[in-house]
Formats: sequence, structure tokens, C-alpha cells
Amino acid sequence: MAANRLLILDDDPRVLKLLVAAGERSRYEVTPVENISTFREALETTEPSLIVVDIQTQGGLGSDLLLYLQRRGCGVPIILVGGADSHALGAVRQAQTLSGLTILGTLVKPFPVEALRALLETRREPDLDEWAGEIRAAIEARQLGVQFLPIVEVTGGRWSASRHWPAGSTLGAA
Repeated sequence: MAANRLLILDDDPRVLKLLVAAGERSRYEVTPVENISTFREALETTEPSLIVVDIQTQGGLGSDLLLYLQRRGCGVPIILVGGADSHALGAVRQAQTLSGLTILGTLVKPFPVEALRALLETRREPDLDEWAGEIRAAIEARQLGVQFLPIVEVTGGRWSASRHWPAGSTLGAA
């Protein structure tokens, strides 16, 4: 199961498509939903690592959803999006003060995709193949090496060829 799971709520199909594309480009497993009831169901089944919420959706305000998340004790970071001319911008400011919710950032529609991707990247865990590629590159560039820690016998101060502690010895014993 992917460590990077993005749950998105936005009722505008064009914006939702943009959010999904940005999430996928940032290597998230994306679950898009268009209404609050579907969001609640998806929250239970997807176990997201990041949530994007449009604060003004048909069928309810995103601020109601934020209150629901707060009551559930949601610890998942949240990115809020909203229209510049909406009254929901006040809810954005209020949501940032709600106790228990981590508001990662806010984006005013229309927002630059780069701003969204920057927020997504701040919470994304590297995939195993990314780590493997970085380690391989470091080995090839001779940036990694093996270091040995010599073991010294405490009582005699002699170097020990043993890889293990002598039988019966403990750290700090004189």
C-alpha cells in the first residue's frame, strides 16, 4: 500500500481534474470525490496521508467538513482551496485556528499548479525506488563508504579483534 495517499474534495470537475493530475505527478495515490458524503466514506477506506478540501462545495460548506474532521481528531494535514470572491475565505482563517487540525496551506482559486505541487511535496514520503536510485547514485559517485568502529577492551585498553562483546561483559564495566 502506498504511503502517499491523497484524498481530494472539490465539486468543480475541471478543478478536480487539475488537483488529481498534480497529485499523480507528485506520485500520490489519489482518491478524488465531488461531495461531502462521498468524502466521509472515502476517508474511512483510503486512510489518506494528505487531504485537499474545497471550502465551498455544493451540498455543504467545507468549513462544516473541517468541523467534522476536528471532532474525529483527524491528524492528517489539510490543504484548503477556495474562491477569492467567496465568503469561505473567512472560514479558511477560522479553520487555521481550529484546535487539532493541521492546515498545511491555503490556495485561492485560480491558483498556480506549482504552488499546489510545492505543498504536496512538503508532505510526500519518498518511494522505495527513489531511495534505491539515490543510494545507487551515491555509491557510483563514491559518496558512501564503510567505516569500522574498533573495539577496545576496557580493562586492558587493548584492541580487540572480536566483532562481539566478550562473553559476560557489559558496557561501563571496569
